[in-house]
Amino acid sequence: MAGDYYDSYYDTPVYGSGFSSGTPILYPVGSVVAFTPYYKIYDPNLKPQNTKAYEIGTDLTFLNGLVTLNYTYSRQNVTDQIFEVPLAGSTGARSLTTNGGAVHTNVHEITLGANPISTRNFNWDFAFNFSKIDNYVDELAEGVESIMLGGFVEPQVRAGIGYKFPVIYGVGYKRNENGDIVVNDKGMPQVGEEQVIGNVSPDFRLGFSTTLEYRKLRLSAVLDWKQGG
Repeated sequence: MAGDYYDSYYDTPVYGSGFSSGTPILYPVGSVVAFTPYYKIYDPNLKPQNTKAYEIGTDLTFLNGLVTLNYTYSRQNVTDQIFEVPLAGSTGARSLTTNGGAVHTNVHEITLGANPISTRNFNWDFAFNFSKIDNYVDELAEGVESIMLGGFVEPQVRAGIGYKFPVIYGVGYKRNENGDIVVNDKGMPQVGEEQVIGNVSPDFRLGFSTTLEYRKLRLSAVLDWKQGG
């Protein structure tokens, strides 16, 4: 079986090069009109992607409002996600736009607040906020393990099955059985296999905010900490 046939579209070509600015050849040229097959083809059975979201949380207050604690957990399941699946050049196209995958997201958010001083003329409150958002790729199109999302050469940004979304993909160091980097006789690291070398999304975010009020004077401060990514 040679595979499915998909109708293509035609586009007006534009020709240029890396050594010239702009597009020196742009159709129509005088009375000459040209068309070429479009580099993308589209699945005729393309359908909208669907998202199901679940959320649960709680708001707690202690010591007559002196301390508050808020927690929220949510999960999103995205199915029939639309991707551009790469194709071999022999097909006459560069990619196929189709429903190529499924992604799920887990979100945790915790806020701890306190109001230790609250009088008629003076008030002080502060709060900590912790958030963690993890996106995972569950499925892609049949036969596709990863899809490039950005980058001209390696390293590049990809979506890969079983990894967080998105990841940085490139050539890593060569390592021995103990996980140590293998070096040559000059002490330089040796080139290893192509692999995931980093995550784009942070592991978590931690925020802190505080406010001091004296009569009509207010002073506020905010601190944000991003771990990883």
